[in-house]
Amino acid sequence: MAKDTVIELPPRDDCCPVCHGDFNLPCRTSCSHWFCGECILRVWLHGDATKQCKCPMCCRHFSSLAPVQAAFDRSQNPESNKIMENVRRYNRLHIGGMQGLMQMALGMMYVLNPFEFLPFAKRDILNLFDLYATTFVTIIHVIALCRARRVIRR
Repeated sequence: MAKDTVIELPPRDDCCPVCHGDFNLPCRTSCSHWFCGECILRVWLHGDATKQCKCPMCCRHFSSLAPVQAAFDRSQNPESNKIMENVRRYNRLHIGGMQGLMQMALGMMYVLNPFEFLPFAKRDILNLFDLYATTFVTIIHVIALCRARRVIRR
């Protein structure tokens, strides 16, 4: 027996808490509040775009936006496509994806590194390797942060 697909929609008698208008291209946050796609993206881009956005309703950080796909499918204008791309960008940046996985792997490599952080006592080959490995991991993290900022500003 096939399962019926239930598309979750915003409440009919509700409005966007940001613009106080009817929902235009609605998106639901991971804290279950509804906003217009454009409104919640403006709230996100108003602050530090590399961090998770705070929900204007409950002030909790939310990690994902779930758009109502049917609304985006019906609207074929370029503006709605841009909003959908920005929603995907938010989700890629804050849910994780390949970039989040790479940062987590590099962070784990650093944590599991058995060498000292800065070699002061001896200057042998292992301590030199530790210094270069730590520098490399730090540079990779800085590059990832810079790329995340560049992706957001596009």
